[in-house]
Parts: sequence; C-alpha cells; structure tokens
Amino acid sequence: MINPTFIRTFLDLAERKNFTATAKALHMTQPGVSQHLKWLEDYFGTPLVMREGKSCELTTAGEQLVAYGRRLVAGAGQHRRDHPH
Repeated sequence: MINPTFIRTFLDLAERKNFTATAKALHMTQPGVSQHLKWLEDYFGTPLVMREGKSCELTTAGEQLVAYGRRLVAGAGQHRRDHPH
C-alpha cells in the first residue's frame, strides 16, 4: 500500500516544484522530502520528477501520480466527513 504521507509530500512538491520550499511548508527537512520521493519512485519503478538542483519538473509518470494522488486524498477527506470519530 502506498504511504499517504508520501503522496501528500509528493503532491506538495508537484505544486511548489521546489524541494526546499516543500520541506519548509511541511515542516520537514529537504532530505526527508527527497526520501519520500525516492520511495515513491522505487515503488513505481520510474522517475516522477526531473531534478534541476533544488527545483524539479514532473515527468509523465509524475503527472499521472498527481492525478491519482488528488483522487486518493479527496477520497480520504470524504471518508472523514462521512464518518466522524
């Protein structure tokens, strides 16, 4: 199963396109963001971003994961609204 925290990190990175800005926004270290990305890339067996220093651009696979990740996160939010604790 895909770790939802890694997906959220990836979605933020996809939006900001910057490892340092993503780390700061998520109160993480930049190596932590890189580790989440590496895990996802290893899991899917393909690069998700093209790195350019601390910045990046999405690959086609990365764009597909963004679409999937948004649906996943939206579904999780819907579940929480439907089933209050």
